[in-house]
Amino acid sequence: MNLRVLKARPGETNLVRLSGDAFSSLSLEAGDVVRLRNGDRSAIAAAYPADGEVVRHADIDAPWVMTDGAFRINLGVNLGNEVSATTVDPTDAERSTFAMPKLPATPRIEEMVHNQLRSLPVELGQTIFLRKGVGERYRGGPARVEATTPDAPVRITADTEITLTRLDLSEW
Repeated sequence: MNLRVLKARPGETNLVRLSGDAFSSLSLEAGDVVRLRNGDRSAIAAAYPADGEVVRHADIDAPWVMTDGAFRINLGVNLGNEVSATTVDPTDAERSTFAMPKLPATPRIEEMVHNQLRSLPVELGQTIFLRKGVGERYRGGPARVEATTPDAPVRITADTEITLTRLDLSEW
């Protein structure tokens, strides 16, 4: 199914919201995982219905998806572009490695990142956005999925071992 890309609600990151027709056509339930694809680029996210957005986007006659800027960068798309959507069934991650351009020397950074990632579906190469750490000096920012075990789309769980590495910006 092809979807028109729209801007996410303020403050919503690492999830997507689909128009009612797209949500029902894909036979989704709130929190199911979808893969959005643009050519050879893709990213996965938990999907939710865009309740309350129908009136705001009533002028758009095609099915649509609301995504944040980081998700659009993963896909290499702009607002108004089209992407394809399919469902994905991620497995629980045993281990995942995330690379960050600024790896802070904040105490308990792995624990803070793990708490933010819990229940998040990710796949290799995908960039996600971490929020500012509450009560911490970490200001938030991007983190790229460098490795997962198993090597497939995964969901981060309370038991997932998280490793953080520094990403050289020349590799970004």
